[in-house]
Amino acid sequence: MDEGVDPKNMCRHLYSTMGVPNELLKDAPEDLIFLFQDWLDMVASECRKILAAQPDLSTLEVAKQLKLPVSTVEKLIKRGN
Repeated sequence: MDEGVDPKNMCRHLYSTMGVPNELLKDAPEDLIFLFQDWLDMVASECRKILAAQPDLSTLEVAKQLKLPVSTVEKLIKRGN
C-alpha cells in the first residue's frame, strides 16, 4: 500500500460503498473488518469470473451461483466497473 493511505479509512469507504452501515464498522474489531474485505474481494473476483465466462447471464442467475442476494450482486457488478 502507498504510504499515507489509512487502511481502516479505505475499508470504511469500501464497506459504505457496499452498504455496510458505519455504525457497525466503528464497533467491529479490525481483524473482522479485514476478514470481511478478504471475503468481499474473493466474491467480487468470482463474480467477475462468472460474468467473463457467461456475459449474458442475468444478475439473478449470478446471484444464485454466488448464493447472494441480487442487490449484493448488483453492487458487486457496479463496483467492478
